[in-house]
Amino acid sequence: MKLNTLATTMLLIGVSMGLSAAATAGQPQIVQTDCDTLSTDPHLVQIEFALINNSSLHVCQIDLTPLGDTPWEDPCAINQCGSSPEWECSLGPVGGAARWHVAIPGEEEIPGVPPGGQSTGLTFTEGEGTCCYWANYYTCGTPEPFHTEVVCFECDQFVQVQAGTWGALKAIYR
Repeated sequence: MKLNTLATTMLLIGVSMGLSAAATAGQPQIVQTDCDTLSTDPHLVQIEFALINNSSLHVCQIDLTPLGDTPWEDPCAINQCGSSPEWECSLGPVGGAARWHVAIPGEEEIPGVPPGGQSTGLTFTEGEGTCCYWANYYTCGTPEPFHTEVVCFECDQFVQVQAGTWGALKAIYR
């Protein structure tokens, strides 16, 4: 009887994992590719990320908004953003948020990241290092996002350097 219960439990876990993976497989996602500590006082980090488009739609715009209740006091507020040449970036529309949208090419091309495509070199700076954001994904010319999710970024905490002599350092470990 225990073997049957175990087999049933394992089957249910496998099916639910498969359904969960299938539910997210068709959506775009943001993947952190790098981080760099720009300053330690005040603490300021630059996060680099890529957009991977697993959806059936072109992604033409991404908005990141901090999860905090008060964006003007939030250390996760985005205070600068950057992009690769095919994207443009601006701060806003809400305090602490940033928006990346494709630079519209000539009329012969469909703009945005196509289904199955990706875009790299998107960056922003913030003051915390480990933060979560609402990510909204838009197709070209639509005012409402077609997908929304929470995306978290983690940047290892910096280690401050203390000035001193070699003798002072050895004295710590005696």
